[in-house]
Amino acid sequence: MGKTGFLPMPIIITEPAINYGGGLALLYFHSSEGRLEKGISPDISGGMFIAGGNGTMAGGLFHLGFWNDDHIRYSGALLRSGLFLDFYFNALPNAPSVTMSYDAWVLYNEVDFRLGN
Repeated sequence: MGKTGFLPMPIIITEPAINYGGGLALLYFHSSEGRLEKGISPDISGGMFIAGGNGTMAGGLFHLGFWNDDHIRYSGALLRSGLFLDFYFNALPNAPSVTMSYDAWVLYNEVDFRLGN
């Protein structure tokens, strides 16, 4: 069996526009027999979640896969975000701000084919 395992990755958000925050991504590396010896990367699947101090939240699932001796590569993600951003017109103390909100779903899929060696 190939090398497998989980990798937790903390996310630290230092953006004042969302009032700071944090999150966690969890990656799972998985591969089949003999792939690493051929120099083929392991497949990576995972999920992530972030939250900011002003109610901002986002999360999603993703996958990166390699097939047919790395002649076919797939990357995809499904993400959901609810962002609340404070836009400041200048950097002066007590400057007026405008709060913008983004509520979105993101679906991303990409398949690449390699022809020949």
